[in-house]
Amino acid sequence: YMIRNCQFDPILDVCGGGDSVERCMRQVAWSFRFGKPAVICSHRANYVGAIDAAHRAMGLGLLRRLLEAIVHAWPDVWFVTTPELGQMIEEDARAAGITCGPRTAPENGRQGGS
Repeated sequence: YMIRNCQFDPILDVCGGGDSVERCMRQVAWSFRFGKPAVICSHRANYVGAIDAAHRAMGLGLLRRLLEAIVHAWPDVWFVTTPELGQMIEEDARAAGITCGPRTAPENGRQGGS
């Protein structure tokens, strides 16, 4: 399971104010500062316009603004899919001698302890 460490939900800006682009940029910067990939969580509700076409235009416009800001701040950034990122992590782990594989529950079915 890939942990998402950045949040981009412009629909929440409409509901409660705020700047989703700036907030997500801070989270991306934090991730990169610590040498981690920025895995951005966003929901399709931000980009659909079945009820209100203006809502769709707003969400897509803010997404464009976010992506442009990321490229401006980190010109050598890579955009990859979650499966591609997972494969990159596994390849790096194998190169470091770390075994990657499915987690298995303890034989007694309990997590931790005895």
